Amino acid sequence: MERERINAFGNSLDTQNFVFVKTENKGKFVKILIKDICYIEGLGNYITIHTCEGGKTITYGTLTEIVDFLPSTFIRIHKSYVVSVDSIQIIEGNQLKMSNKKDIPLGTGYRENLFQALGSKFIGGKVHKES
Repeated sequence: MERERINAFGNSLDTQNFVFVKTENKGKFVKILIKDICYIEGLGNYITIHTCEGGKTITYGTLTEIVDFLPSTFIRIHKSYVVSVDSIQIIEGNQLKMSNKKDIPLGTGYRENLFQALGSKFIGGKVHKES
C-alpha cells in the first residue's frame, strides 16, 4: 500500500491544488495550479514547469526533488521528464503526445512504471510494454 505523502503544512499532497514556485526573479513566487501542469522538464539543476495552456516557469531544483513534492497523478517517464497522467493524450511507441500538443519521449527504463500507473485504463487488445 502506497503511503500518503504529506507536505510541510500537514496536507495530503494528493489533495493539494496549487504550489508557489520561486522564479528566476529575486523574491518572486508564481502560483501554479496542480491541475494546470502538463509536464515538467529537468535541465540540470533547473526545472521548467509547462502548463497545458502553453505557459512555462523555470525554477531551481531537480526532478527528483519535485517528484517527491507532487501528487501521485504525476509520474517520471524519462530521465528529463515528469508528466501529469491526466495530460497524456496519445502513447505511440516511445513518445507521449500531451494535451498541450507537445511530444515527450518515453524512456525505456520508465516504460513499465507508466503502464503500471495506468493499470486497467486500456481497452481493445493486448498492451505491448516493449516497443
